[in-house]
Amino acid sequence: MPLLYCLSQKQGYQADQPNPIWSELSLVPECLLTSLETVEWTNYEGTKEEKEVVEFILRNGLSLTKVTISSKPRRPNPEEKLEMIKELALSFRRLPICQLVFD
Repeated sequence: MPLLYCLSQKQGYQADQPNPIWSELSLVPECLLTSLETVEWTNYEGTKEEKEVVEFILRNGLSLTKVTISSKPRRPNPEEKLEMIKELALSFRRLPICQLVFD
């Protein structure tokens, strides 16, 4: 069985494309339960769907040691960014030792 240790997500949409819709999985992928250790998310915007995906990963990652979130460079509002960071920082983590890093 292949193991996934690191997941890197670079978010990006064209202005004329709809944002993808997230639907929580009924079964947690095996790699999330057994081997995924690090997640790197680039260009995170803090949309409802993105937040739900990150929370799902944090809630179910039994081997997670570090999740790094980098927001979009064009995110001009510091208050918005701070609120986004607070929301994710307060999210439940399956492993309390998992570091949540914001760039």
